[in-house]
Amino acid sequence: MATRIITGYTGQRHITAKDDSQVWRAILGKDTEAYILPFGSELAAEMPSINEFQISDGWVSLQGRMIVNAQETLAVDICASGNVRIDLVVIRYTIDSSSNVEAAELMLLKGTEVDASNTPVAPAVNSGDIDSGATIVDMPLYEIHLAGGTVTFEQLAEVVTASLEDCFITEETKAVYRALGWTEE
Repeated sequence: MATRIITGYTGQRHITAKDDSQVWRAILGKDTEAYILPFGSELAAEMPSINEFQISDGWVSLQGRMIVNAQETLAVDICASGNVRIDLVVIRYTIDSSSNVEAAELMLLKGTEVDASNTPVAPAVNSGDIDSGATIVDMPLYEIHLAGGTVTFEQLAEVVTASLEDCFITEETKAVYRALGWTEE
């Protein structure tokens, strides 16, 4: 069947995760992007100690898959004195190819520790297009920089700042209509 209804009653289960994710991809934009959504605490982070990375609640869209995260604390191993390392905090999407069960989890990918005279490299992440068959995809959220006992971090993922309301009728468009005599009611 070439044409099928997605959000209508058909008498049987017919809406797939791929159907839903494609709607979100169309709404949010670029097909392979990952975004933090402007809801909850937007996955804000802090380090209560040098061994703890705490991430707050929030929602993300990873290639249209909607993922919610509750507040969570990840353990961070410090570097030896005179060494440096980069760790990544990611949301990892997985799908079991035999059962098609999808899952997501927050995790810390530990980088390789090197002497401070060298430049550390962030650990590799899994990438690919979920709808084309990728079974593991990582969404980098934060990069943690470790230098001996000093730890800093920076956010990598973008927070969506515009709503659909902002996309449809801009203030510039309203100004043009007002100039033509249109009034808002």
